[in-house]
Amino acid sequence: MGNACCGERERGDAGAKLIPFDKDTYVLPSASEQETLQTLCEVAEDEAKDQRELKHLLDKPQFRECVNLQESTGFTPILYAALMCNVGKIQVLLDAKANIYVLEARGWSVLHLVAKSASRYGTEAIRIFLEAGAETIIDVQDKEGKTALHFAAEANNRAMVQELLNSGANLSIQTKDGKAAIDLTKDADIQRLLSPGRRSISVNSSTPLIPTSA
Repeated sequence: MGNACCGERERGDAGAKLIPFDKDTYVLPSASEQETLQTLCEVAEDEAKDQRELKHLLDKPQFRECVNLQESTGFTPILYAALMCNVGKIQVLLDAKANIYVLEARGWSVLHLVAKSASRYGTEAIRIFLEAGAETIIDVQDKEGKTALHFAAEANNRAMVQELLNSGANLSIQTKDGKAAIDLTKDADIQRLLSPGRRSISVNSSTPLIPTSA
């Protein structure tokens, strides 16, 4: 089987291992697995297809077994659902033991993908992931050093910034070029949210930074 990502792990496991995508060690799934994975990813991403269709697929063993395989970009079905902020599909995938600790090739987690979205369902989606255990990866940085909070600030999404801060996001983490989340927004309200108690935490590596609580 291809890059399966520990689908048996229970949700909310505080000791869960972050799984970065490594193109050098990526194992291409078999032809049948690729076809199954492609179908799952298409349904997870396609706004014209609803959660019932996804659930129908995942009721079949061959689809459930592929729920945590990765495409060559590192994407899994739940990363696509996160990108679309489709809360119904996210829940269906979580119920099918989709792994929320997987990163795609740019180092983006489910939280990064939701935070960068302009969807009106983004805040609800982020809450679902946090309740499922993603609070342990809330400060994970992508290859540019950005966290989900950086993306939310950059998108000028006040509700998302507040939700992440309420869940313990570190507002002081800096990107590789030395920018904290506050430096990526022109929204005065968001700047006020991100102002108190700033500390300098710089990034000098492309390795995703895992919070000490993870």
